[in-house]
Amino acid sequence: MKCKYLLLLLMSQFVLHKLATAQDEGDIKGLRFDNKSPNILINYLNSDEKKDAIEFKLSPVESITASSREWLSKREGFNNNMSQCRLYAEMPVFLSINPSFGKFRTRVLLIEPGDSITIIYHQGRLSFKGKCSKKAELQMAIDSVIATIALPSNRKDYLTLSLQDYLDWCDYLNKELELVLPLIDSYKKNMSSYALNLIRALFIDQNIDDRSDKFASLAWVYSKQNNMPNENLCSIYDTTYYPVVSKYFPMSSGYVFGTWKPILFQVDRRFSFDYTRDSLNTAVKRKILYYKEGKAFYKGRIRELFIQKQLAKEFIRKVGFIPETEQLLASYYAEKGFPEYKQWLKEFELQRRDILNEKSAFNFEFTDIDGNSFTKDQLRGKVVIFDFWFTGCVGCIQMKSAMERIRGRFRADTNMIFVNVSVDKNKGKWIKSIEEDKFTSRGGLHVYTGGRGTDDEMLKRYGIKGFPFVLVMNPWGTMVHSLSRLDPRLDDGRKFIAALEQQQRFSKDGPYVFRNGQVYTAYFINGASVLSEHIIDRDKNPLPVTTDENIDFNVILKRELKIEPSVFAEAKRLLVLSDIEGNFDAFRKLLQANHIIDKDYNWAFGNGHLVLNGDIFDRGDQVSECLWLIYSLEEKAKVAGGYVHFVLGNHEVMNLQGNSGYVRPKYIYNARLLERTTKDLYGEDSELGRWLRTKNIMEKIGDLLFVHGGIGKEFSDSVKLSIPEINNMFRRRIDEVYDSDNGHSDFMFSQFYSPFWFRLYYKDKDEYLVSAKDTAIRLVVHHPSGDQINQILKRWSVRKIITGHTIVADTVSVHYDGKVLNTDTDHAKGKSEALLIEDGNYFRVDKTGLKYLLFDNRRRMINQDLTE
Repeated sequence: MKCKYLLLLLMSQFVLHKLATAQDEGDIKGLRFDNKSPNILINYLNSDEKKDAIEFKLSPVESITASSREWLSKREGFNNNMSQCRLYAEMPVFLSINPSFGKFRTRVLLIEPGDSITIIYHQGRLSFKGKCSKKAELQMAIDSVIATIALPSNRKDYLTLSLQDYLDWCDYLNKELELVLPLIDSYKKNMSSYALNLIRALFIDQNIDDRSDKFASLAWVYSKQNNMPNENLCSIYDTTYYPVVSKYFPMSSGYVFGTWKPILFQVDRRFSFDYTRDSLNTAVKRKILYYKEGKAFYKGRIRELFIQKQLAKEFIRKVGFIPETEQLLASYYAEKGFPEYKQWLKEFELQRRDILNEKSAFNFEFTDIDGNSFTKDQLRGKVVIFDFWFTGCVGCIQMKSAMERIRGRFRADTNMIFVNVSVDKNKGKWIKSIEEDKFTSRGGLHVYTGGRGTDDEMLKRYGIKGFPFVLVMNPWGTMVHSLSRLDPRLDDGRKFIAALEQQQRFSKDGPYVFRNGQVYTAYFINGASVLSEHIIDRDKNPLPVTTDENIDFNVILKRELKIEPSVFAEAKRLLVLSDIEGNFDAFRKLLQANHIIDKDYNWAFGNGHLVLNGDIFDRGDQVSECLWLIYSLEEKAKVAGGYVHFVLGNHEVMNLQGNSGYVRPKYIYNARLLERTTKDLYGEDSELGRWLRTKNIMEKIGDLLFVHGGIGKEFSDSVKLSIPEINNMFRRRIDEVYDSDNGHSDFMFSQFYSPFWFRLYYKDKDEYLVSAKDTAIRLVVHHPSGDQINQILKRWSVRKIITGHTIVADTVSVHYDGKVLNTDTDHAKGKSEALLIEDGNYFRVDKTGLKYLLFDNRRRMINQDLTE
């Protein structure tokens, strides 16, 4: 808690729905690395450790989004223990340095144009020199002052155990204000007023956020105790919370958008925290009141960030596009000023509509020339291109030639359908325009909105307001809005054609191989068609698998499926990756660029070991292709003296158990084509299902433990089984419905403690959760301390644990001083990396084959002994 204010704009205060993005090199508007004309110079001197390179990450202080912070990153080498970064910035920026320096690993420093600073790390201590050193010193001084204040007996700032606990924390937080604010003021002459006010605002905001968390938790306690009158809570608010917040909140909210909880409590207090009142008795009513209160309170760009967060998170994400949401959006877009903030929200809105439309595609209804109804159900199994137009549309004239070229490319493909949709209200006018062949071509199917014009529900649902507009529906009946952002007029349709070719490939799926007695049948899907093939000799009959490049590779079924070992000897070379999630393109590129496979999908890694650390399933549209590639590589690797390990993740387990919550619509549709369920696709009579059931949830290779999520204190202490015993129990239980009395199984499949679900390595505090079965039961999931990590390593006789499951950075990342490594990166967004372990060195490698040294394992092994 003591240094959270330093992380405020780096971490969770700005996260709504995704992690911050980082660009290698490149530019952010007004910010770039620049060796020729820099206006900021940063030196980093580390005399304690030998490092090959260090990563400098920078981000503008004033972001235009309350969601994700954009970072510009660059790795610089060392010369005589010194690394230097030169940049040009038109605005104040935050600086983060990775790898960490000592215990200050996540510190963010404020840098302004014209600054120069030398950061010195010597004998475990930080010091600063240069023009902006006083700003860094102040941040350190605040941290030091807070460290002198004794924490209350309950050290959890987010959990209130009693009224006294809350009051103790109020005293503690008041002491923070009493000591830190004069300290900040004492630096008034040492920095710009902007820097001073920002640092003060960050500190106050965190203080108020901690105070608000304690009050919220106290209110929760009161709500569970029916004998506690609301008047008591009002009195506590009026005497302990409001006086402090009303004084200091305006000081912080004018400079940073962090916590907005005071707005929430101010509304709740107006109604005496009585949520049974008509004004507060639904979530939507409360959200609208909070929204209006904040709009009136905040000013300038902070107001825009508040509106963004409320509309994006509280309305669009949580309650969806209900009439109240639509009304608030329309009202906000109609306001003048801050166009860049509105543009961000509009893009977020459209992306969210994409997601919702994928889950529940709208059943449109148009009318053809003969007056017949034309609906989505008539187009199942086809890639459909809708071209929306109207008579007199100048842009539609330009679109016509591009669409004719696109249609000509796919003329022979009966699974590709072009539908021209007119929004003309007058039927005669529409038909005449078709005959004139000016605003739309005669080719393709012609329909119109049945006289409704632009008031048609489909146009409203998909945000179609300008024309021409192109929309694409995939074979399983959901819209592909990313294609609607490509304008075929700009390049004569070339990018659009490439995107449609990808949709062609996604239309294919399989093979799905099922066993009926001793008879095996393979099914291949292309759009709405299914081809089947009986397999005579399972280990001699090649089955083609179509890839993202529309190139096939062949799979030969294994003669028999054997349970995988759980423990292996040390491997000299290991490549580890995870969380591909059906993105075959990213999977292929990462393997080929790092010479694991060749261009023909053959094994090229010799005696090396490839570890797939879970979550090959879900979210992407080429899950089958990924699975078959892994399947095919296993035997090829063994022939060369290598090995392929596939450790199951939570998404493999969910699919095996029939949980389709993250399954793409493609696979739900294709399962229906095969007259099966999604669970049947990987059932005990399917080849892939039987193969997956031979895999493990934990594997040990030498002194490395591989597990998708992680091993927490609770699992490590409670499950008194060996790794092989755990894997065998998992296989016995995977197809059973177990209850909470099954002991080890309860931990094995728990969404909090299971090796394929655990996430607490990458949180900064313990989690307190309420049981879904009994709200009176509160569960604790511990964030392991350094000592607890050592005990976990000792329990399993390993030196390191390697996980996936949780994205914490755009790169492979190192935690707990190299004892825990994380390989989960956002492959779908092009942030593909893997971990390479070679000759005692640990590297991260990317999709271009570049290697970056993480650390030399021989140095890391000093003072780390399994007997300690």
